[in-house]
Amino acid sequence: MKKLFFLTTSFFVFFIVFSFGSDAKYKNIPERGFISSEQAKTWEQGLICGNGTIGANVLSRPLDETIIFSHERLFLPKGPPLMPPDNAARLFEIRRLIDRGLYKQSAELAFDLSGQDGFMYPDPFVPAFDLNIQTEKEGQIKDYMRSVNFQTGEASVQWEDQGGKFGRRIFVSRADGIAVLLITGPKKGSLHCRLNLKPRNPSHHLDARQIQSSYRVFSSHVSDIKTRADKNNLTFRNRFSRAYPGSIHALEGVAHVIADNGTVTSERDTLRVTGAHKLLVLIDIEMIYDPENSKTEDMIQHISSLPADYNTLLKRHTD
Repeated sequence: MKKLFFLTTSFFVFFIVFSFGSDAKYKNIPERGFISSEQAKTWEQGLICGNGTIGANVLSRPLDETIIFSHERLFLPKGPPLMPPDNAARLFEIRRLIDRGLYKQSAELAFDLSGQDGFMYPDPFVPAFDLNIQTEKEGQIKDYMRSVNFQTGEASVQWEDQGGKFGRRIFVSRADGIAVLLITGPKKGSLHCRLNLKPRNPSHHLDARQIQSSYRVFSSHVSDIKTRADKNNLTFRNRFSRAYPGSIHALEGVAHVIADNGTVTSERDTLRVTGAHKLLVLIDIEMIYDPENSKTEDMIQHISSLPADYNTLLKRHTD
C-alpha cells in the first residue's frame, strides 16, 4: 500500500512517497523524512546533512560512494575586494531618478560612478573536498534504499548483495563539530573497502567546454593540493592562490578511520580496509587564515578524544 506524506516548512515543500508495504525488506525508514529507491545522478540530487558549519552531500552510491563536504566559511578568495564607490556627491540625483521611476537610469548612473568595467561577482561558495568510498561486492546489488531522517539529521543508504545487507549512516554533530559516518557489513570479516579524500571534480554531466572552464578556474585559484594516508588517518590540504588579507589562505581536512574486527592499511593517499564488520569515520574541516599555522594535528587530537561509538555520538548530537 502506498502512503503519501507532505511536509511543509517556511521555505520548502517536500513531497515524499513511501511505496513499501508493512512486509517490506527495508529497515530504518524514518518516521519523518525522505526516502528513495534511486541513487543520486548529480550533486543536486544528493542527501544533505549538516550542523550549520560543516555540510555533507551524500550521493548514496553503494559501490563507488561520493560524499561532498563543505564549510560555512569556504568562499573562494578571488582577489582583494574593492571599496564601495563613493556616491555621496550624486546621491540626491540617484534618489530623484528612483522617485521618478527611472530605475534603469539610476542604476546606470551608480554603475558609472563605481568605475567598474563590468559586473563583479562576489567570492563564490565552493565545496571543500570529496570522501570517496569504493566497496567490494559479492553478486548483484538489490533492495537499495536511501533516506534522510529529518528528526536526527541522518542521511543513510542500504543495500544487499549475495553476502548480505550493507549500510552507511552519516550525520554532522552539533555537539562535537564533526561529521560522523558509520559503514556496516552483514557479518564479521565481510566489509572490504578503500577510502580517500580528493578535490571535487566537475560533473560529468557538463559539456566539454564547461569542464575545461571549471578546471581552468580551479587551477588558477587552488594550489599545493596535498592528500595523504597515514595509519588510520586521511588528511587533505590546499592553498588558495589569490588569498588576500582577512580571507582564508588554506583548507585542511581530516578523516579518522576506526575499523571493528578488521585491518586498516595505508597506500599513498588511500586507506584500505579489509575484513571489517563495521567502520567508523570521523571527519573534520578547518579554514586556515595563517598558512604557516597548520591545524591538522589539532583536529586529529580532537577526534581521538571523542567516543569511538556511533550511537553515543548520535545521542550527544540529538540531545
